[in-house]
Amino acid sequence: RSRPRLDDRRSATAAMNLPRVLLVEDDPSIRRFVELAWDDQPVELLQAASVADSLDLVRRAGPFRLVISDLMLPDGSGLPLVQALASDAGLRAGARVAVFSAGLSAERRAELDGLGVDEVIAKPASLSQLVGCLERSLAGARGSAQAGGGVTEDAFAQAVERYFAGDQGLYES
Repeated sequence: RSRPRLDDRRSATAAMNLPRVLLVEDDPSIRRFVELAWDDQPVELLQAASVADSLDLVRRAGPFRLVISDLMLPDGSGLPLVQALASDAGLRAGARVAVFSAGLSAERRAELDGLGVDEVIAKPASLSQLVGCLERSLAGARGSAQAGGGVTEDAFAQAVERYFAGDQGLYES
């Protein structure tokens, strides 16, 4: 069993109070692709390669702004993670939940929708899909900041500046 891996940027970004993102993926090449896709994004990226490690990280390192998980992992389906987040609002703590997996049936998509999954991305995922998923989670940061969900007003302002050219009205619309 591999150990949960904190991105190398964790120590440098922890002091900046950046929004946290949990990536649950067992394939090292896909993890690296996602790291590169989000390299210039204002987030602290934590990673897990199994269901057990992802549940451990959610419990001890949360809250997260986004949890994005593969469903096919070495120790089973990623569905228990999604179910745990759906059944425990404190564990989810307002995080957006995204699933990316190959070959999702209509039934599985309906099941994920019923569990409150915000987004489903089919593999292979494109760079624009991954960046868009993250941007949508950051754009929703304002509500968390106001509710004390771990995203600072400064981080929210930076996200509005970066993704909406500072146009608060455009963000709100």
